[in-house]
Amino acid sequence: MLTEKARRALRFMSLMGGAMLLAACSTVPAVKHSASELQGLWSARQPVLAQLQSWNISGRLGVQTEREGWHISFRWQQEDQLYHIVLSDPLGQASAELQGNSQGVTLLLADGRSVEAPDPERLLAQQLGWGMPIKGLYYWVRGLPVPDKAETHGLDGEGRLQWLQQSGWHISYRRYGDFLGMALPTKIFLDNDRLKVRLVIDQWT
Repeated sequence: MLTEKARRALRFMSLMGGAMLLAACSTVPAVKHSASELQGLWSARQPVLAQLQSWNISGRLGVQTEREGWHISFRWQQEDQLYHIVLSDPLGQASAELQGNSQGVTLLLADGRSVEAPDPERLLAQQLGWGMPIKGLYYWVRGLPVPDKAETHGLDGEGRLQWLQQSGWHISYRRYGDFLGMALPTKIFLDNDRLKVRLVIDQWT
């Protein structure tokens, strides 16, 4: 039979063991980088991301104007300057396809019509009621600003874009994922004075 002193010793050991277990299971604090270190990480990321010029991505797209909203799926194939973007309704039926390059764009509609224009954003606005900034997204979707255009930005704790202000758009990077051996955006919010765009990327290949 345990003495009172032994029981007190066991209770003390139990409490100490619990405290040690909690300490062992606690999350290790994230390493905080200085401003100069973050800038160095950002400077190192940019040339790596710039080399990524061909991809296949798929995901979901939410578009909101002052009066209407759309929720659609998309597939985006990029080969250097050539792109092919398929927009589908919630049932998976293709509703529009956008094919183009830096010289011009063709929009293929579900009713069989084909419309050509030099500017994809204006073409989408005219035909679908909303204008996606395709030329800007070529860079923004990788987490890069468009080169040689005025911009301001903020970085997260890993030296990645957290937000970007450029060409009349505010781009907010809400989430990154690990694809192709690098951190790439998987959730991007774009806003201007006419349109709100919510881009969720499920897969990069």
